[in-house]
Amino acid sequence: MNKTLTVTLKQKYLPILIKRDGGFICFFCKGELHMDSYVYDHLNNNRSDNRTENIVLSHQRCNIKKISYPDYQIMAKEKLKQNEEMCLSERKFSDNITDHQSSSEIGISIRTFKIVEQYLQEHITTDGFVQFEDALWGSVYKAKTETGYGSHQAVRSHIKTLTCSEAPYEIKRNESNKKIIVKRNLC
Repeated sequence: MNKTLTVTLKQKYLPILIKRDGGFICFFCKGELHMDSYVYDHLNNNRSDNRTENIVLSHQRCNIKKISYPDYQIMAKEKLKQNEEMCLSERKFSDNITDHQSSSEIGISIRTFKIVEQYLQEHITTDGFVQFEDALWGSVYKAKTETGYGSHQAVRSHIKTLTCSEAPYEIKRNESNKKIIVKRNLC
C-alpha cells in the first residue's frame, strides 16, 4: 500500500472511480462534482489504504460530514464491503482462466498451431502429401480468417514444430525438387 494518494494515483484512479460508481458524482449525496471541488474519500478513514476499493469521490463537505454523520459512515462501510467482494469475485474469475486464455498472444498462437496441424492432417490424409508452400500460405489464410491473425513467420514456426524429428510429419523433396510434407514413417 502507498502511504499517500499521489497525484499519479489520483489521475490513474479517476476514470476507474467514475466508471465504477456511475459518473462524476459525490458518493454520499449523489450531487454533481466539479473539477475544482471534489476529494478522494477513504471509505475506512485510513488515509494510507489507497486501494481503489477503499476510495470514492465526494464533495469536501460530505467528506467532512462523514466524520460525525452515522448514515454516511454506514454507507462507507457497505460500499467498501461491496467493492471488496466485487474485487474478490473478479480475482476468482481471473484465477479460473488458464494462462493461454489470459494472454491473447498465447491464445492466438495455440489456435494457429491447431489450424496448421489440422491443415496438414486433412491434406496429407487425403492426398498423401502437401506442398510446403501450400501448407504455409493455406494455413496463413485459414488462421487469418478464423482468428483475425496469421503471421507467416508463426505458421512457418508451427510447421517446423510439426515436422521436427519427434513430430508426426516430415519435410521431403519430390521429383521436381520441391518441398513437400508427408506423414512420417514410424517403422
